[in-house]
Amino acid sequence: EQSRSPRIGGRHFRIYPGWQKWSKKGLLELEAAHEQVRALLHIPDDVTLHFESEVRSIYCDPVLLRQILLNLITNAIRYGDNAQTEIRVQVKSQQPQWIVVEIEDNGPGMQAEQVQQVFEPFRTYSQRDRFGRKGSGIGLATVRSLVEKLGGSIKLESAPGKGCRFSIQLPQ
Repeated sequence: EQSRSPRIGGRHFRIYPGWQKWSKKGLLELEAAHEQVRALLHIPDDVTLHFESEVRSIYCDPVLLRQILLNLITNAIRYGDNAQTEIRVQVKSQQPQWIVVEIEDNGPGMQAEQVQQVFEPFRTYSQRDRFGRKGSGIGLATVRSLVEKLGGSIKLESAPGKGCRFSIQLPQ
């Protein structure tokens, strides 16, 4: 089973024990996925989560896509440093065979060298989150691994004081 677990930096990690048994491709209704992700999160009163989609559904592995959204939205919540944290999830059609999922926040942003290394396993920065915890360095590496399992790619745009925008391109 370990050989089928996601690989991050040459190591195997489990997302959920036995995820391969119940993780299958299927039609994912994006509005329902949004509600499921929202139900799994504790969203503080000072955080606003917006969801917009010009696509109703996508054929993908719904377990993996929900995990990607959970990780990225959770990071935006954890590291948001404004009086009101804004997180925007947008799903757009890009040509007939691709969709783009963007997760954007108004958090503190990152330095250019951090952006270049953020998807490396066990990469952490000294910043603690709003709850006083330091990250483990596997969350964004896991996200990249899952996006690649879905046949897609991910990129990050960020600058200090400008928040982060993760763009995920997935086959439709």
